[in-house]
Amino acid sequence: MQRAKQHWYKEGDRNSNFFHAFATARRETNTISSLKDANGVLQTDKDRIESIIGSHYADIFSSSMPSQDNIDKVLSRVRTKVTDEMATALSQPFTADEIKRALKHMHPFKSPGPDGMSPVFFQKFWHIVGNDVSRFALHFLNHNALLPLYNYTHIVLIPKVRRPDQVSQFRPINLCNVIYKIASKALAVRLRNILRTLISESQSAFFPGRLITDNILVAYEIHHSMNTRKHGITDHMSVKLDMSKAFDRVDWVFVLQVLSKLGFPSHFVSLIRTCISSSSFSFLLNGSQFCFFDGAISTSGSCAGTGVVVYDAAGKFVQGHSKKFPGISNAEVAELLALREALWVGRQLNLSLVEIFGDAAAIILAINGESHFPISCAAIYDEVLAAKAQVSLASISWIRRHNNSVAHFFASFAKNMPFDSYDWDHIPPPLSQSLLDDFQYL
Repeated sequence: MQRAKQHWYKEGDRNSNFFHAFATARRETNTISSLKDANGVLQTDKDRIESIIGSHYADIFSSSMPSQDNIDKVLSRVRTKVTDEMATALSQPFTADEIKRALKHMHPFKSPGPDGMSPVFFQKFWHIVGNDVSRFALHFLNHNALLPLYNYTHIVLIPKVRRPDQVSQFRPINLCNVIYKIASKALAVRLRNILRTLISESQSAFFPGRLITDNILVAYEIHHSMNTRKHGITDHMSVKLDMSKAFDRVDWVFVLQVLSKLGFPSHFVSLIRTCISSSSFSFLLNGSQFCFFDGAISTSGSCAGTGVVVYDAAGKFVQGHSKKFPGISNAEVAELLALREALWVGRQLNLSLVEIFGDAAAIILAINGESHFPISCAAIYDEVLAAKAQVSLASISWIRRHNNSVAHFFASFAKNMPFDSYDWDHIPPPLSQSLLDDFQYL
């Protein structure tokens, strides 16, 4: 083992045969060449593999729409643990020193996200970029203002077993933009100071000073006691629970209400809401990006926005439309409303041929009959199908996020505009500083 470490230390960072052999073997291990679909049929076509992955995570990331009664039953067992002193400390304005310390706590060579950067760049050149990065992070942390494009994430699937053939046998790894990671890290560092008060001693994972392997020792001792006990109560039962992807299935509404019940200050809860609700992400399959998930939900309340952009056959901008839908807090519903609005705009313009391109892969797969759609959105889903039937030639296809940025901007604008709808007669200029200032409410 020690000799292997010496070999890697000597040859691992050189342009040597050892380095290239290691990189080639790693690439082959992580390459996804085939997957089984829902029927157990092995698929090797790239488009089918993308569809299988998209459908799998569309199901995981879809809200189960829990009733408030069920949430209240759980909350009734939650005790307030955040004291007034803790709440005051959490509510203090963030400072530039906290941003710098958060960056220092980050591993310098973590894999880059959509921005293509690693933390080491910001650590080495902080004297150049520090003021701009701090200003961005403090604007978000102290004013709860975050542009959704900064919370865009790549997801890479890493195999958990040898020769995996099912999506569940891969571990999703999120690759975020560094500038967002710095801000969220500062939030996590401040939260870390009170975690010991909030987390039970029996929770042995994801906490400094505790090891998840302790659970293995405890489980072994419990089973040993059950097998060797000869006196007293000898009837025991051991239950193994499957907690796979439990965190991914926690509903946003439930998370936020638990934080409030624990006693977290409203501004801190609002920051957490912004972090989890403004995120959008796509997958990387063998290095290629595909499948975009997004929900145009307001971070300041239950409100959705839709954006529709109309181009002619030559690709020239015709018109744009933003519309706000108060009371909507479900991402799937927001995406369906956007499709419905696009079909209605096409019908109002008396278009016989309508080609709709959206960046919500899960919704488009369901509309085209390639995956199951959540029953909770069935009513609006039926409205979309009915609107599609009223246009003689209508098709709905998926495009990548960066090719749909104008529609996404119109949707983000709609969420917090003071009126219900707005019509655009031109495409706004690129995101300049003045446009960033206009986004301070998003």
